[in-house]
Amino acid sequence: HPLSEISPIIARKLAAALAAEQKRLGFALLYIARGTLVTTWLEGRVAILRNGKIIEEGTAERLSSPQAHSYTQQLYKSLPLLAAPPAARRIARGEPILQVRGLELSGSGKNQYRTRETVTFDLRRGASLALIGEPGSGRRELMRTVLGMQQPVAGRTIFDSVDIGILSHAMVARLRRRIAFIAGDDDVLDPRMSVRDTVEEPLRAHLNLSREHVSGHRDAALKRVGLASLPGGRAVASLSRFDRRRLQVARAIVSVPQLAVIEEPQRGLGPLESAVMLDLLKELRAQEGPAFLLLTSNFALALALADEAMVFRDRHIVERGAMADLLRAPKEAYTRELISAVTPASANGLSQALPAS
Repeated sequence: HPLSEISPIIARKLAAALAAEQKRLGFALLYIARGTLVTTWLEGRVAILRNGKIIEEGTAERLSSPQAHSYTQQLYKSLPLLAAPPAARRIARGEPILQVRGLELSGSGKNQYRTRETVTFDLRRGASLALIGEPGSGRRELMRTVLGMQQPVAGRTIFDSVDIGILSHAMVARLRRRIAFIAGDDDVLDPRMSVRDTVEEPLRAHLNLSREHVSGHRDAALKRVGLASLPGGRAVASLSRFDRRRLQVARAIVSVPQLAVIEEPQRGLGPLESAVMLDLLKELRAQEGPAFLLLTSNFALALALADEAMVFRDRHIVERGAMADLLRAPKEAYTRELISAVTPASANGLSQALPAS
């Protein structure tokens, strides 16, 4: 499943190149996939495996129909379809939690900006902003600069009415305690720590709670993410990728953050696991109410979680606006390419209408 670990745009291009070469040279192709999106791009028969056994096989069109096995239907229903954005969320939005003013990012070597560009935006309490682009597009550098992890060339960031630029490193670290991080890179968790200590650590660092209150919040968070049955003393290093990802969400739940920074939360997960992660993040936003700053190359994920977006390419913002507007009428070819990259090929009505190029 090599295409599951890279950005959707590159994955789609590689799948198209592979299909073209197969047609030209006539070789047989055996592709092992975690998800079902690739099966809608590559022609041929699809075998669905579960617990080491083939439960059914056929074309992607037939397997995505209501006549397929219930497990197969679940897999195809988890495809990142580009439906209309959900109705406006009911979380009350007040003053901005994050204000970015004239921020100019630092650059080095061949990646320096060809022209000077500054970034200005507000992220209000309970709102959600997606930074959409492929790795190296500039989205992570903006996030690190906004959160005071690296110095900007110019401009300033105000978090919860405090100018980060005038704070000491120790004060910035304390300020970031109100920020939760959930990433597809699971080394954000200390592999030596236990499940119990990993979830309790934000509570012990931030609040002077009794042991009973700490354990109560910990157990409730683990139950919400489906990890209540894990032994508390088990080391993080021994967990599966999916369990480590859910453990990050449990940490975010107990910390009740004002801002959640989320980077590629579905990276490397199977389709059903990805669907669970999406539901957990939606619940986190609904229950705890943090603002979301989402970094992703997956337009469908951004549509599901974000209200607005900035589209990055080559460390420039090529387009910005409401997610609904970007989906309905993208102005830039690159935005249309991002949309196309997560659109299944025609298979039993799964094909979504794309904006005209």
